[in-house]
Amino acid sequence: MRAAIESTTASWETSLTDRNPLLAGNAGTLAPLLRRRDAPGDREKAIAVGVDALRGSGWQVLLQNDPENAVEVARGASRAAERFVGWCVEDGAVDDLVRLLDARRGLVLRSACTSRTASRVLRDHGHEDLAREWEAVLAQREVDGEVGEVRRKVLAVLDDVDGGLTSPATVAEIQDSLLRHGSDALVYLVPRSHYHEGMAVVVPATGAARVSALPLLDVGEGSVLHRYAAAYNAWNAAPTSDGPEHEQWSAALAEACAWAWLAAGEELSGIGEGDPRVVLVPIGLLGLMPWHAAVRAVDGCDRYLVQDVELSTAPSARMFCDLVGRPDVVGGAAVLVGNPARNLIAGATEAAAIRDAHYPDAVLLGSTSTRARKVLFPAGAGTPAQVLDLLDRPVSLLHLACHAEADMRRPLDSAVELAGDRGSLSARTLLEARPTRSADLDVVVLAACATTATGADYDEALSLSTTFLAIGARTVVGSLWRVPAGRSTVHVMALFHHYLRAERLSPATALRRAQLWMLDPDRRFPESVPEHVRTLRQGDGVDAATVGSWAAFVLLGR
Repeated sequence: MRAAIESTTASWETSLTDRNPLLAGNAGTLAPLLRRRDAPGDREKAIAVGVDALRGSGWQVLLQNDPENAVEVARGASRAAERFVGWCVEDGAVDDLVRLLDARRGLVLRSACTSRTASRVLRDHGHEDLAREWEAVLAQREVDGEVGEVRRKVLAVLDDVDGGLTSPATVAEIQDSLLRHGSDALVYLVPRSHYHEGMAVVVPATGAARVSALPLLDVGEGSVLHRYAAAYNAWNAAPTSDGPEHEQWSAALAEACAWAWLAAGEELSGIGEGDPRVVLVPIGLLGLMPWHAAVRAVDGCDRYLVQDVELSTAPSARMFCDLVGRPDVVGGAAVLVGNPARNLIAGATEAAAIRDAHYPDAVLLGSTSTRARKVLFPAGAGTPAQVLDLLDRPVSLLHLACHAEADMRRPLDSAVELAGDRGSLSARTLLEARPTRSADLDVVVLAACATTATGADYDEALSLSTTFLAIGARTVVGSLWRVPAGRSTVHVMALFHHYLRAERLSPATALRRAQLWMLDPDRRFPESVPEHVRTLRQGDGVDAATVGSWAAFVLLGR
């Protein structure tokens, strides 16, 4: 065994130095040998090997010139992590556990962020020529040896001078970002696997990180969440949003919300004092769940987690730290797009009313008409080209009130429906546009269907919402499912902007207050909501307090 460990260690160290694709394979051989020998220091080294192996997967994602290839590489990294996570739990190595969990998350998004900041970092450290080479490489679509070599040189410099987005976040970095953000904790929710039980990994703003056992966090076949996922997928694939599949999904959602409180809600509600602010990073299939809608009975009435905790989500701790560190957008236009494809008249009502109430100088795109009539807003129809062009300048708000489609198999093809013959704006298009420069973009609101849905690649957390984060947005409000195309969605959006602009609350607090308003049986509209919005005729047949009418929307970012 000694000889095998020595030879494999040498190969692993060479692969680590060279950032070689063989790194993950060598780590998969070396780490179990170290655990089996169990000499002093072997357990710690085995875990360190696992962290570096997952870090190496991040390097390999960054080396891909095609986003589709990057997704394929990232899928393998997530599957390889479970054994190492189990070892951390067994050894009580909580800080290493945080790094491992973070190393497996959002690798394609991390690569996209790194690509957009690489030129600046290279120039800041005196690598002007390499920065120019990098920009030329990302302008190419073909993959060849020269492209790969430039990418390797850039990665080596970034890794040496910065670390940053090429490395998983540490507990100290997370805590610094939590204090700057004003949040009480970042929590990884981790489902049960072959190697460990379900758990919450809690990184508080101050104090030691800890692990809390949550045995009900099971997503295996036959579990409550597995049944919910099946109903969700069936409804998402259904030709209409109001057929029998919707009824089955609604029943499964109610069951899942009750399970969510028992599985993790009580744990989350006990973090901090008063109304704690918690940043949530759900692992695997747990990312499908609206955790703020976890429910239990109190005094004979339903009480939801949103009534006790202010929740936001993040694709990873590393991205959360990056978002907190992004400079504020100074000035910038507000851009509202309503009914651009002329197939969602409530979207036109929503965008115009929000503009009139809160953003009188906003750019208003879209249409007040249906397919049979064409009456455009003055600024234009709202084509993908128009929206992308507007992102060339500082934008304080981008609000899209339109239809969208989440592609569960190919998340890069998820798209919002805008105007024109080629009216789809996909995640792929967003990532490929201006790959060397981040958008100066503050808040994005995607008032459309399933814009935060990630399909099968839950640990990649790749969706339309997170794509906007990757290209530069500080905060995104998106939806987990097909939102009602009418009154309740318009009301949530109107209230969100009221709390954001009229009451000057943070985006996370504004969304929570809008959802609490929907749950309040004595709710009254504030004066900023016009009468025609209060009495909107485009009804959706659901009560405002029904989970399906308010809980789809989640906030990602800061």
